[in-house]
Amino acid sequence: MHDDKWEILIEKYLAEKCTAEEKLLVEQYYKAMGESLHEFYNNDAKKIALSAKESLKAVENKIALLSKNNNRAVPEKIGVIKYLKSISIAASLLLFVSISVIIYQKINASQKAVFKQVTAATGHTLHIILADSSSVWLNAGSSLKYSESLTTATRDVYLSGEAFFDVKHNIARPFIVHTAKLTTTVLGTAFSVAAYKNAGSNAVTVIRGKVQVAAGPRVLGLITPGKQITYLPATGQSKLSAVDAEALMSWKEGKLQFADQTLQDIAIRLSQWYGYTFSFDNKRLKDCRYTASFNNKIQLANLLKVLKAISNTAYIINNKEKTVTFSGTGCKE
Repeated sequence: MHDDKWEILIEKYLAEKCTAEEKLLVEQYYKAMGESLHEFYNNDAKKIALSAKESLKAVENKIALLSKNNNRAVPEKIGVIKYLKSISIAASLLLFVSISVIIYQKINASQKAVFKQVTAATGHTLHIILADSSSVWLNAGSSLKYSESLTTATRDVYLSGEAFFDVKHNIARPFIVHTAKLTTTVLGTAFSVAAYKNAGSNAVTVIRGKVQVAAGPRVLGLITPGKQITYLPATGQSKLSAVDAEALMSWKEGKLQFADQTLQDIAIRLSQWYGYTFSFDNKRLKDCRYTASFNNKIQLANLLKVLKAISNTAYIINNKEKTVTFSGTGCKE
């Protein structure tokens, strides 16, 4: 909003002439900026007081300049006091907001966020507590980059693989998960993101709260509990569907669970968990879909035997080279 329009709105607010919507706008913006100062200074009372002192100096200079340049007729004494008081309050509020925004911009411009990267080892999951008390569970072979700063405008993390997030609610600092293809934005909720490299599809699933998912500038949709957005990088198509979200996130509790997933995506997950490289003699097998659940302590050879039993899929496993090759005629009807 332009400064002149904002100043008019502040004056309307002080004169109690705002509409309900205008009153709410002023109060919410002022509250947010006030909370930002505490966040910027990590609740350091001395720094906050110093900032307030500098703001007061700026207000006094602004009022002095207004008085010097004001050539209008002087009202009666009581009117002068009331007029200066209104200008002082309006200027204080306006300048506080302006300075808060400047502080916000300067801190974010000057501060180069230092990112830390962690990776879950093959055959293991990893639990991380972020600086804002949000929790992240990384699935095997997945990596997360995150900053430990509490002063940035948004909480950005960068994911490769699969993770479950339980995000601490903070309306002033959205939590944003970046993957190679998708951006998922939340305020506070529990959800998972699966975005393995070379996977045929990416998925965002919500257990609690609401998230927004976007592919570049295009918003794919808002997801509520029990819903999932599946995105196909090859075509740019997306699909919203109802799912058993708890079951899909059961890998946190030690399960390898696949719900109507392609063999290609299953192979990627197995590769991350067991550390084997998977290939296909028959490319048609990649699109075969399966639903199955295993304890993650199961040996790979035993898991593959089960897959073979429920499909027309054969396999050759080379433990020395740590490779698995799928072959066969294709999917059972």
